[in-house]
Amino acid sequence: EYTINVYPSEVGNSSKFLLGSLGSSLTAGWKTYTNTKISYAIKLPPEWNPISEYDGHAIPLQGTNDAVSFQETASTSPDISLIIQACSLNTPYSCYNPSLKDWKTQAGFGPVTDPTLQVTGFEVGRDTQGRLNYIRENEQYYIYAYTSKVAEKTVQPILSTFTFTK
Repeated sequence: EYTINVYPSEVGNSSKFLLGSLGSSLTAGWKTYTNTKISYAIKLPPEWNPISEYDGHAIPLQGTNDAVSFQETASTSPDISLIIQACSLNTPYSCYNPSLKDWKTQAGFGPVTDPTLQVTGFEVGRDTQGRLNYIRENEQYYIYAYTSKVAEKTVQPILSTFTFTK
């Protein structure tokens, strides 16, 4: 069950909805990005697209990149984005820090308790640069997803659809 906040600029007043009670109607029409290397899937609103974090080019809805930027390409602002970086917990390590604990220490990760920023299944915090990070791990990978300042209050519905597929 996920709480999704709809903000005044979107509906005229602040309201809370339960994703579970809305079912798939909230994400109806959304496309699914599937990463076959890391074994995860995430749903994206129609105006959001996966972009290669390495070269900035659009990538297909199925990929194998360790780092993917999801951007609201319909927007005039390139700053509306969510980046997901996956790091292997087994050798060969794909990131500088071999564990989530090491990453949290290196990044200066500090917890965030604001209920409007929470997503079930993720630990939420800020790094030393002030970026909002969502972290999660399974047996093979840890992922950290961070968002642009502009998108901080809009990525929760997207992240609530994230699943490890294995």
